Amino acid sequence: MSSGDEETVGRVVFGESRGEPFEGQRAVAYTMVNRANHSGFPNSVRDVANQRTTSGRHQYETLDLPAHNSAWEDHKRRNTEEYRNAMSASRDALSRRSADPTNGATSFNQSPGPNKSQIGHHYFYRN
Repeated sequence: MSSGDEETVGRVVFGESRGEPFEGQRAVAYTMVNRANHSGFPNSVRDVANQRTTSGRHQYETLDLPAHNSAWEDHKRRNTEEYRNAMSASRDALSRRSADPTNGATSFNQSPGPNKSQIGHHYFYRN
């Protein structure tokens, strides 16, 4: 685990689940680690974060929003609780120092469905 990996995962957690309960933030972080360990996805969290859709956008859509970039930099500079929570969720998932709340999920969205588990505001599943 490198500080670059922590920052990459933390940035996605901040964008995708900021304001959610900590368990929801950890769940988002774990999906990135689970993807990096799954043969159907890139094999590093940096490559997972940079993976693009067929339309050329990031899989994690908040990474394409200029407002996300400026909010991340602002919260990081001020070392806010939201920034610290995102980084803590990142470290938990990367070090696996706590159990994976998603049970190995590789994806999440905001739509309920079969074989999905709700954690925070998202539904987690394997694909």
